[in-house]
Amino acid sequence: MMQKCSASDIIMNVNIIGNLDSFISKLIGKSDFNTFFAALIDNAFIATKYKNGKNIHVLLILKSNIQH
Repeated sequence: MMQKCSASDIIMNVNIIGNLDSFISKLIGKSDFNTFFAALIDNAFIATKYKNGKNIHVLLILKSNIQH
């Protein structure tokens, strides 16, 4: 995705705050999360490119209050 953004002169910043591994294991499988997150970023790219934007900022804050 970084190469795709670079080719379109779009700057993408992704920040993840929290422990991704423990968060994913409590909610969703790793493969499903990767698919979801890739689709999210791809949609952000499409929307940014469509509107002639130049920046994508993704901030994912993980809080694990889930109990099983």
